Formats: sequence, C-alpha cells, structure tokens
Amino acid sequence: MNELPLSKKVKLTYGARVEKADNFYTGQNNQGDIKLKNEKILDKLNVLPSANLLVNLTENLNLRASANRTVARPSFKENSVAQIQDRITGRTFLGNINLKQSSINNADIRLERFLGGGQLISASVFFKQFIDPIQLVVFDPATPTNYQPKNLDDTNVFGFEIEVNKSLDFVTASLSHFNVGMNYTYVKSGLPLVGLSPQIFNANISYIDREKGWEGSISYNVQARRLSIVGAGRIEDVYENPLPALNFRLAKQFGADKQYGISIGGENMLNSKKWRTYNTKDGSEAIFDSFNPGRQFNLTLSYKI
Repeated sequence: MNELPLSKKVKLTYGARVEKADNFYTGQNNQGDIKLKNEKILDKLNVLPSANLLVNLTENLNLRASANRTVARPSFKENSVAQIQDRITGRTFLGNINLKQSSINNADIRLERFLGGGQLISASVFFKQFIDPIQLVVFDPATPTNYQPKNLDDTNVFGFEIEVNKSLDFVTASLSHFNVGMNYTYVKSGLPLVGLSPQIFNANISYIDREKGWEGSISYNVQARRLSIVGAGRIEDVYENPLPALNFRLAKQFGADKQYGISIGGENMLNSKKWRTYNTKDGSEAIFDSFNPGRQFNLTLSYKI
C-alpha cells in the first residue's frame, strides 16, 4: 500500500493484496461411490487491487471514492461431497465439490461530515459486481427437499446508505451523555442473491457517564424479506421474513478504581419469531419452517486486576 498526497486537500491511497489459497479434501459421499483422498479442490492465486481517494472539502467535510476487488471462497461444508440430513425436517444438504470461488468488484462514493466526539453524518452510493456468486438451490425438482450450493449467473448490485451518529446535547446540555445513531441501507440487485436484503434499518440510543461509571444502550434492527433458497419444481423460492430485534444493555462500574462491574442485557425483547415462507402454485403463501428463539437475558459480573 502507498499513500500519495496529490495536494493539501487530496490524498490517494492505493495498492494490492496477493492471496494464495489451497484447499484439500478427504472424504466420501453417503453412497460410497465418490471417494476423495487429499484431493486439491481449490488452487487460487488472487491479486486484489484497491484504491481510495480522499478529498478534504472543508475542515469537517470529506468526500471519499474507493474501488477494490475481493473474493468469497466456498466453505468446507459447501465445497465437499458431504450429505447432511436434518432429522427433524427430513431435508438434506448436499455439498458441491465443483464449486468455484466468487469474485466481487466494489466501488463507492461517500460524503461524510464529522461533528466532533465521534459524531458523524454520512451518505454513500455503492456498486458491486458479483462473478460466480454462490447460491443455495433446490438440487432437483424431483427431490425438492435436497439443497445444494451452486455458482449462478453473474449479477450487479447497487444501492445507497445513510448514517447518523449524534449527541443529544443540541437539545439541552442535560442530555449530553445521550447519543443516538441510525443507518439505513437500500440495495437493488439484478439477480436475487441468497442472504441479500433489499432494505436494512438500524437505530440505537446510548448513555455513557464515565465519571459515574454508567453505560447503557437500546438498539433496534430489522431487515426486509430476503431470499434464503432458490427454488425449483413445486418448491418456489424460499424467503426469510423480517425479524425485528429490540435489544438492551445496562452496565455499572464501581469501586475506588472502578475495578468492579456488573451488567445486564436482553435480546429479542419483542419476542420475534424466525420464519421462512414460499409461494405455492395457486399463489398462496406457505410456511417453509419457523423457529421461536424467545427472549434471552444475561447477567455479567467482572473484576479488573
């Protein structure tokens, strides 16, 4: 990497990372007709360039433009001949020994304003090109309960993001210990991608008083309906539905040197359920699976030596 000042207000950072990846596999499928011993299934040398242009428009206002290339390699479970059955649902995951790694070309432009003390307001637009994306697909229309990761067609993704992190001291000085944060992301894809949500929203409010040893936060996040499994045959595409999550944490440090600490936290305070659905041939929506994680609480005690 290298930093190149183009002027007093413009700086270019550029370079490249070189990665060499080798994966070897030993195993066999359940039928025993495919057997591999220390077989090299991935042999890749990747040069991953990147460039970042920073323009200091004013003392607290920056414009950034960046471009880079990344890779996403299949997991050991995906890049295998494993056949893993879920005994509860009867569905079977089939590994794919012929999977190729994905390459992603990224570019974005970001305008950011710093307000001091970690406060920030920013807006950005981004573009991503996915080459050989890995998707979880119904293996065969005749066996709709078998799923396998496959490389699908290349696709492009673009979107924008807005982020705000601001102290509430502008309302009144008594709220100077409170901070609010929010970010919203919108994504549009030429080809629906597994796990890619078209909209994401996060919000939080935090309280920090280091002198008195108090910290607390409440956070909320939700993602729009997103693709989970690419369907085939009588099973249409399976989608994961929104899971609104409300979490909190409250912590107190005490003692002469604040060496003692206690904190309590809670997750999924809305008692939201995880559920996936698909559309049937008659146009109605059917439940693919559901899971109720329930509310979760934790208590932590700490001592600093």
